[in-house]
Amino acid sequence: MAKLSTLLLAALLDSPALYHAFVVGDMDHTTALVRYLIAVVVAAIMLALLRGLMNGYRRANEAEAREAAREAEMEALAASREAAQDRAMEALEAARANPALIAQARRGTDGQQSADEVAE
Repeated sequence: MAKLSTLLLAALLDSPALYHAFVVGDMDHTTALVRYLIAVVVAAIMLALLRGLMNGYRRANEAEAREAAREAEMEALAASREAAQDRAMEALEAARANPALIAQARRGTDGQQSADEVAE
């Protein structure tokens, strides 16, 4: 079944013949309708070529958009990694500056070692 756009374009292409057949009356109806059917085929081919051309550009734009999204995602991931590394370095510097935290961490690891030794 033909699309509405194809039928409308065919009617536009064949409008002079349809006008002369149905309004003026100086052309046979059969001839005008045969010309309309030929115009339907021509319009279908024209619109198929146009759709193919548009789909080619659409695919290219979608590929560019996907690539830009990947690059943005990679940049965001790199930025989040850098931020996490910065926070870890700040925490390490804060721990080095506070001897009480170091002693607490050592006691925590000593307790784990003694628990490991007990398990053996």
